[in-house]
Amino acid sequence: MAGLLVSGIAALFAKGARTAANEAREAVLSNSLAEEISGAQKLAAEVANLIDLGKHDLARLRSNDLHDRTLTVSHRWDASLPEVQGGRLHHNAEGHGGGRGPIRG
Repeated sequence: MAGLLVSGIAALFAKGARTAANEAREAVLSNSLAEEISGAQKLAAEVANLIDLGKHDLARLRSNDLHDRTLTVSHRWDASLPEVQGGRLHHNAEGHGGGRGPIRG
């Protein structure tokens, strides 16, 4: 009887440890994703600045870099994030998340 009680308590502790580990993993993923998105935002600001300065050739090159980074973030994080957050990532990557609007040229 005592063995069954000890096993039950151990199972509860294991479940709590698993939950804590999953929460820690999600926190690390969220921070890393935030860093990657921040880098993409800085790159987008650089592209906008180059356009404002009339440096269209450089802006085109940097916009290709921004496109590649956006795809990388999207593909890398879709597999790691829960469905709701992944949907938000796609929503923002498609240009619906704000910003300066479409670039016309």
